[in-house]
Amino acid sequence: MKIILLADKNSLRKIPSSNQMFLEGCIKMFSDYNRRKEVEIQCPENIKKKIKKLFPKFPVFTEPIQKGTAPAIGLAMTRVYLSNPNETVVIVYTDHPVSYKSKLLTAFKTGETFCKGLKRSILLGVNPTFPATKYGYLKIGKVLQTMNGSIVFEMIDFCEKPSKQKAEEFLKSWRYLWNTGYLIAKPKDILKIYQVALPKIYKGLMTIRESTGTNIEKKIAYTVFKNFTSTSIDKGIYEKMKKNKVGIIPIDLGIRDFEDF
Repeated sequence: MKIILLADKNSLRKIPSSNQMFLEGCIKMFSDYNRRKEVEIQCPENIKKKIKKLFPKFPVFTEPIQKGTAPAIGLAMTRVYLSNPNETVVIVYTDHPVSYKSKLLTAFKTGETFCKGLKRSILLGVNPTFPATKYGYLKIGKVLQTMNGSIVFEMIDFCEKPSKQKAEEFLKSWRYLWNTGYLIAKPKDILKIYQVALPKIYKGLMTIRESTGTNIEKKIAYTVFKNFTSTSIDKGIYEKMKKNKVGIIPIDLGIRDFEDF
Protein backbone atom coordinates (compact mmCIF):
# COMPACT_ATOMS: atom_id res chain seq x y z
CA MET A 1 0.00 0.00 0.00
CA LYS A 2 1.29 3.44 -0.96
CA ILE A 3 0.28 6.52 1.03
CA ILE A 4 0.32 9.86 -0.79
CA LEU A 5 0.19 12.98 1.38
CA LEU A 6 -1.28 15.92 -0.55
CA ALA A 7 0.26 19.09 0.82
CA ASP A 8 -0.16 22.81 0.20
CA LYS A 9 0.72 25.98 2.09
CA ASN A 10 -2.00 25.23 4.67
CA SER A 11 -0.23 21.96 5.51
CA LEU A 12 2.71 24.00 6.80
CA ARG A 13 0.63 25.81 9.41
CA LYS A 14 1.13 24.95 13.06
CA ILE A 15 -1.46 22.77 14.78
CA PRO A 16 -3.26 24.90 17.40
CA SER A 17 -1.60 24.59 20.84
CA SER A 18 1.35 22.80 19.28
CA ASN A 19 4.71 23.55 17.66
CA GLN A 20 4.10 20.79 15.13
CA MET A 21 2.95 21.49 11.57
CA PHE A 22 -0.07 19.65 10.17
CA LEU A 23 2.12 17.93 7.55
CA GLU A 24 4.67 16.95 10.17
CA GLY A 25 1.98 15.23 12.24
CA CYS A 26 0.74 13.30 9.21
CA ILE A 27 4.24 12.21 8.23
CA LYS A 28 4.96 10.91 11.71
CA MET A 29 1.66 9.03 11.91
CA PHE A 30 1.92 7.37 8.51
CA SER A 31 5.64 6.63 8.49
CA ASP A 32 5.23 4.86 11.84
CA TYR A 33 2.39 2.86 10.30
CA ASN A 34 3.89 2.11 6.89
CA ARG A 35 7.39 1.69 5.54
CA ARG A 36 8.91 5.09 4.93
CA LYS A 37 9.60 4.35 1.27
CA GLU A 38 5.88 3.81 0.72
CA VAL A 39 4.97 7.28 1.99
CA GLU A 40 5.19 10.08 -0.58
CA ILE A 41 4.47 13.81 -0.46
CA GLN A 42 2.91 15.66 -3.39
CA CYS A 43 2.72 19.44 -3.39
CA PRO A 44 2.66 22.45 -5.72
CA GLU A 45 6.01 23.18 -7.35
CA ASN A 46 6.33 26.54 -5.56
CA ILE A 47 6.68 24.94 -2.10
CA LYS A 48 8.69 21.85 -3.04
CA LYS A 49 12.04 23.25 -1.88
CA LYS A 50 10.66 24.20 1.51
CA ILE A 51 9.04 20.79 2.04
CA LYS A 52 12.12 18.94 0.83
CA LYS A 53 14.26 20.92 3.27
CA LEU A 54 11.91 20.16 6.15
CA PHE A 55 11.49 16.46 5.29
CA PRO A 56 14.59 15.37 3.35
CA LYS A 57 14.05 11.62 3.91
CA PHE A 58 10.76 11.51 2.03
CA PRO A 59 10.20 11.57 -1.73
CA VAL A 60 8.49 14.77 -2.86
CA PHE A 61 6.59 15.01 -6.15
CA THR A 62 4.95 18.11 -7.54
CA GLU A 63 2.00 19.55 -9.39
CA PRO A 64 3.24 22.27 -11.79
CA ILE A 65 0.29 24.54 -10.93
CA GLN A 66 -2.54 24.18 -8.44
CA LYS A 67 -5.66 23.30 -10.39
CA GLY A 68 -7.78 21.63 -7.75
CA THR A 69 -7.89 18.17 -6.23
CA ALA A 70 -9.07 16.31 -9.35
CA PRO A 71 -5.93 17.08 -11.42
CA ALA A 72 -3.72 16.65 -8.33
CA ILE A 73 -5.07 13.21 -7.43
CA GLY A 74 -5.19 12.21 -11.09
CA LEU A 75 -1.50 13.08 -11.41
CA ALA A 76 -0.64 11.05 -8.31
CA MET A 77 -2.56 8.04 -9.61
CA THR A 78 -0.93 8.36 -13.04
CA ARG A 79 2.53 8.34 -11.47
CA VAL A 80 1.79 5.22 -9.40
CA TYR A 81 0.17 3.54 -12.42
CA LEU A 82 3.52 3.56 -14.21
CA SER A 83 5.10 1.33 -11.56
CA ASN A 84 2.05 -0.72 -10.54
CA PRO A 85 -1.48 -0.08 -11.83
CA ASN A 86 -2.86 -2.49 -9.19
CA GLU A 87 -1.18 -0.79 -6.21
CA THR A 88 -3.56 0.18 -3.43
CA VAL A 89 -3.16 3.94 -2.93
CA VAL A 90 -4.35 6.00 0.02
CA ILE A 91 -4.85 9.71 -0.67
CA VAL A 92 -4.50 11.88 2.43
CA TYR A 93 -5.10 15.62 2.84
CA THR A 94 -2.65 17.12 5.31
CA ASP A 95 -4.27 20.39 6.36
CA HIS A 96 -6.07 19.20 9.52
CA PRO A 97 -5.13 17.01 12.49
CA VAL A 98 -6.87 13.79 13.49
CA SER A 99 -7.92 13.08 17.06
CA TYR A 100 -8.16 9.30 16.84
CA LYS A 101 -5.12 8.16 14.85
CA SER A 102 -5.41 4.47 15.68
CA LYS A 103 -8.97 4.40 14.31
CA LEU A 104 -7.85 6.07 11.09
CA LEU A 105 -4.96 3.66 10.56
CA THR A 106 -7.23 0.71 11.25
CA ALA A 107 -9.70 2.09 8.70
CA PHE A 108 -6.94 2.31 6.10
CA LYS A 109 -5.92 -1.29 6.69
CA THR A 110 -9.55 -2.44 6.53
CA GLY A 111 -10.17 -0.23 3.52
CA GLU A 112 -7.26 -1.82 1.68
CA THR A 113 -8.78 -5.27 2.26
CA PHE A 114 -12.23 -4.12 1.13
CA CYS A 115 -10.76 -2.33 -1.90
CA LYS A 116 -9.07 -5.52 -3.07
CA GLY A 117 -11.86 -7.93 -2.17
CA LEU A 118 -14.83 -5.90 -3.38
CA LYS A 119 -12.99 -4.31 -6.32
CA ARG A 120 -14.30 -0.90 -5.26
CA SER A 121 -12.73 2.40 -4.38
CA ILE A 122 -13.28 3.26 -0.71
CA LEU A 123 -14.19 6.57 0.94
CA LEU A 124 -14.26 7.26 4.68
CA GLY A 125 -17.22 9.12 6.17
CA VAL A 126 -17.98 10.68 9.56
CA ASN A 127 -21.32 11.54 11.15
CA PRO A 128 -22.34 15.16 10.50
CA THR A 129 -22.86 17.33 13.58
CA PHE A 130 -24.68 20.25 11.96
CA PRO A 131 -26.21 21.07 8.53
CA ALA A 132 -22.98 22.14 6.82
CA THR A 133 -23.25 23.58 3.32
CA LYS A 134 -19.51 23.64 2.59
CA TYR A 135 -18.83 19.89 2.79
CA GLY A 136 -19.58 16.81 0.71
CA TYR A 137 -22.12 14.22 1.84
CA LEU A 138 -21.99 10.47 1.22
CA LYS A 139 -25.28 8.58 1.15
CA ILE A 140 -24.94 4.99 2.30
CA GLY A 141 -26.98 2.05 1.04
CA LYS A 142 -26.85 -1.64 1.86
CA VAL A 143 -24.08 -3.33 3.81
CA LEU A 144 -21.54 -4.86 1.44
CA GLN A 145 -19.27 -6.59 3.95
CA THR A 146 -18.22 -6.62 7.60
CA MET A 147 -14.82 -7.44 9.04
CA ASN A 148 -13.56 -7.28 12.63
CA GLY A 149 -16.23 -4.80 13.63
CA SER A 150 -15.81 -2.60 10.55
CA ILE A 151 -18.60 -2.20 8.00
CA VAL A 152 -18.43 -1.12 4.39
CA PHE A 153 -21.64 0.20 2.80
CA GLU A 154 -22.41 0.80 -0.83
CA MET A 155 -22.48 4.47 -1.84
CA ILE A 156 -25.77 5.35 -3.49
CA ASP A 157 -25.30 9.09 -3.80
CA PHE A 158 -22.80 11.91 -3.32
CA CYS A 159 -23.71 15.56 -2.87
CA GLU A 160 -21.08 18.27 -2.68
CA LYS A 161 -21.92 21.52 -0.89
CA PRO A 162 -25.71 21.12 -0.66
CA SER A 163 -28.23 23.87 -0.04
CA LYS A 164 -29.15 24.68 3.56
CA GLN A 165 -32.48 22.87 3.16
CA LYS A 166 -30.84 19.72 1.82
CA ALA A 167 -28.13 19.81 4.48
CA GLU A 168 -30.81 19.93 7.17
CA GLU A 169 -32.54 16.92 5.58
CA PHE A 170 -29.22 15.05 5.44
CA LEU A 171 -28.57 15.74 9.11
CA LYS A 172 -31.88 14.17 10.10
CA SER A 173 -31.16 11.00 8.12
CA TRP A 174 -28.74 8.38 9.41
CA ARG A 175 -27.88 7.54 5.81
CA TYR A 176 -25.73 10.64 5.22
CA LEU A 177 -22.11 11.11 6.29
CA TRP A 178 -19.62 13.91 5.77
CA ASN A 179 -16.93 12.97 3.29
CA THR A 180 -13.52 13.13 4.99
CA GLY A 181 -11.62 13.25 1.70
CA TYR A 182 -9.64 10.09 2.43
CA LEU A 183 -9.63 7.87 -0.67
CA ILE A 184 -8.42 4.27 -0.98
CA ALA A 185 -8.23 3.11 -4.60
CA LYS A 186 -6.20 1.43 -7.33
CA PRO A 187 -4.78 3.66 -10.08
CA LYS A 188 -6.19 1.52 -12.90
CA ASP A 189 -9.70 1.76 -11.44
CA ILE A 190 -9.75 5.46 -10.61
CA LEU A 191 -8.20 6.47 -13.95
CA LYS A 192 -10.95 4.59 -15.80
CA ILE A 193 -13.42 6.82 -13.98
CA TYR A 194 -11.43 9.92 -15.00
CA GLN A 195 -11.61 8.75 -18.61
CA VAL A 196 -15.43 8.84 -18.50
CA ALA A 197 -16.13 11.62 -15.99
CA LEU A 198 -13.31 14.05 -16.84
CA PRO A 199 -12.14 13.18 -20.37
CA LYS A 200 -10.16 16.39 -20.92
CA ILE A 201 -8.23 15.96 -17.69
CA TYR A 202 -7.74 12.26 -18.44
CA LYS A 203 -6.31 13.07 -21.88
CA GLY A 204 -3.91 15.56 -20.32
CA LEU A 205 -2.80 13.04 -17.71
CA MET A 206 -2.10 10.49 -20.45
CA THR A 207 0.01 13.09 -22.27
CA ILE A 208 2.01 13.60 -19.08
CA ARG A 209 2.37 9.83 -18.66
CA GLU A 210 3.74 9.46 -22.18
CA SER A 211 6.35 12.16 -21.54
CA THR A 212 7.56 10.67 -18.24
CA GLY A 213 11.29 10.08 -18.28
CA THR A 214 11.95 12.41 -21.21
CA ASN A 215 13.83 15.70 -21.10
CA ILE A 216 10.60 17.61 -21.79
CA GLU A 217 8.57 15.98 -19.01
CA LYS A 218 8.39 19.10 -16.83
CA LYS A 219 7.55 21.36 -19.75
CA ILE A 220 4.77 19.04 -20.91
CA ALA A 221 3.34 18.74 -17.39
CA TYR A 222 3.33 22.53 -16.96
CA THR A 223 1.61 23.09 -20.30
CA VAL A 224 -1.01 20.44 -19.61
CA PHE A 225 -1.81 21.73 -16.11
CA LYS A 226 -1.93 25.31 -17.33
CA ASN A 227 -4.79 24.36 -19.64
CA PHE A 228 -6.76 22.41 -17.05
CA THR A 229 -9.89 23.96 -15.60
CA SER A 230 -9.67 24.04 -11.81
CA THR A 231 -11.74 21.05 -10.68
CA SER A 232 -12.41 19.39 -7.34
CA ILE A 233 -12.46 15.61 -7.20
CA ASP A 234 -15.76 15.87 -5.32
CA LYS A 235 -17.58 17.57 -8.18
CA GLY A 236 -15.54 16.11 -11.00
CA ILE A 237 -15.39 12.46 -9.92
CA TYR A 238 -17.36 11.53 -6.81
CA GLU A 239 -20.66 13.02 -7.98
CA LYS A 240 -20.28 11.17 -11.29
CA MET A 241 -18.94 7.80 -10.17
CA LYS A 242 -21.08 4.73 -10.76
CA LYS A 243 -22.30 3.80 -7.34
CA ASN A 244 -21.35 0.13 -7.74
CA LYS A 245 -17.73 1.25 -7.91
CA VAL A 246 -17.60 2.85 -4.44
CA GLY A 247 -17.78 1.65 -0.85
CA ILE A 248 -18.05 3.75 2.31
CA ILE A 249 -16.54 3.01 5.71
CA PRO A 250 -18.06 5.04 8.59
CA ILE A 251 -15.46 6.12 11.15
CA ASP A 252 -15.35 8.26 14.28
CA LEU A 253 -12.40 10.67 14.05
CA GLY A 254 -13.55 13.11 16.71
CA ILE A 255 -14.34 15.70 14.04
CA ARG A 256 -17.02 18.20 15.01
CA ASP A 257 -16.33 20.67 12.24
CA PHE A 258 -13.49 20.56 9.70
CA GLU A 259 -13.21 24.32 10.01
CA ASP A 260 -12.21 23.96 13.65
CA PHE A 261 -8.75 23.28 12.31
